Amino acid sequence: MKTAGIIAEFNPFHNGHAYLIQQAVHRADAGAVVVIMSGEFVQRGAPAVMNQYLRAECALLSGADLILQLPVCYATSSADYFASGAVRSLAASGLVDTLVFGCETEQPDLLVRAASLTEDEGFQASLYRGLSEGRNYPAAYFAAISEHLPADEQEALRPLFDAPNNLLAMAYLRQIRELGQPFDFCAVTRAGDAYHQPVPTGSRYPSATALRTMLESGQSEQAFLGMPEPVRALMREHYRQDYPVFGSDLSGPLSWPLLTVSAEALAAIPGIGSDLAARIVNLRDSYNGFDAFVRSLKTRQVTQTRIQRALIHLLLDVREIPERPPYLRVLGVRGNTGRELLSALHKNSTLPVVTSLNEARQRFAASGDDAALRLLDCEINAGTLARYLVRERYGTVLPNEYQRGMLML
Repeated sequence: MKTAGIIAEFNPFHNGHAYLIQQAVHRADAGAVVVIMSGEFVQRGAPAVMNQYLRAECALLSGADLILQLPVCYATSSADYFASGAVRSLAASGLVDTLVFGCETEQPDLLVRAASLTEDEGFQASLYRGLSEGRNYPAAYFAAISEHLPADEQEALRPLFDAPNNLLAMAYLRQIRELGQPFDFCAVTRAGDAYHQPVPTGSRYPSATALRTMLESGQSEQAFLGMPEPVRALMREHYRQDYPVFGSDLSGPLSWPLLTVSAEALAAIPGIGSDLAARIVNLRDSYNGFDAFVRSLKTRQVTQTRIQRALIHLLLDVREIPERPPYLRVLGVRGNTGRELLSALHKNSTLPVVTSLNEARQRFAASGDDAALRLLDCEINAGTLARYLVRERYGTVLPNEYQRGMLML
């Protein structure tokens, strides 16, 4: 049986995600689908709009068979770290034959070409030079690979850099190449509204951005129309009971660590560095909420997303991003196929498999695996903070990370 792998946030889960799972089965000729999914916090530096267990259940109800968690240090980092954690996890699982990912081009071969150009000598130096000159990441990336390309090829590649999903796709392809092609890949062109489309257009496939906006503004029934039928009842049951939550909900929790951390400690946090740390220290006495503080820190050189990620790392005490994930944590399985995959995962994985945090903590402590323990602590911090946000907004008390069991559908 062939198995397709998908890397996702599902923030929230919508028709486009269900379409990707369907295409994974069809185009990879797969009898099973393994997903590695961001946990309680996502790449744009914000809490996931709904908790990881609810999003995992949506995916399982919509055709996924096994859900793994992407550790928070990767899930809240730049495209390269995000891709590294996800692709290396899937490779370590020993389960995946084909990685299936979304893109926003009708010519996925261009993604392969753009990814290959990052291996050219001098690419990294050119990239950092572009970033230091104030270009955003997509612009600096394009400039770096364009230095030795003819004009016609530059024009062919330029549109790729206007879409975040293309940047992630290129990062996945680079990781696959670096790991020596551990599996095949298949790019699926995005269906429906554009990634950043802020309001629905009537498409069957609205953007996650539009759905989050509708959920926040109370247009829940309209938002549910953009989600697969099997998950709508679940979404109605939990709406305004334990979701949605947003970056603005971090305003209170952030105030204490922000006002007490030293500049040296700030600079050591992944994604911050000395310049941003100094700016945070200079402005923190005027702190008046998460969103406003992020806007005050933003400069031409430092993007809003980078700042939000850095503040998430401060909140969760993320101190390092390991070169490879130290374990694979299972969030849920579906049916006999999911149970067979879980059994195969235990046999084939080159990393420890975590299905119980209590057992994992004991195992890592006994083996002296400090890296795994530190990352486990970050996940527990993430779960604690996510539950706090829900309790403060809705008064709902959710089970803690030790009480939560693996989903078995």
